[in-house]
Amino acid sequence: MRSILLMLGLAGFLSVLCSCTKKDCDCTYYNSAGEEVPSYSGIKEEMRVNDCSELNTSDTTGYFICK
Repeated sequence: MRSILLMLGLAGFLSVLCSCTKKDCDCTYYNSAGEEVPSYSGIKEEMRVNDCSELNTSDTTGYFICK
């Protein structure tokens, strides 16, 4: 009985830990002229980041802003 409770507690702890590190990030892509490009924009699901702004990128053709 004790080992079953220990396993259930461990499983619960791991599920909470995983749920805290995954989040959905809403990313919008802008071209080099600063216009939004809807076909590249969208929600990135279950990203393992502390803050969505870590996903912000930029290059010569455009950039992503994530919230």
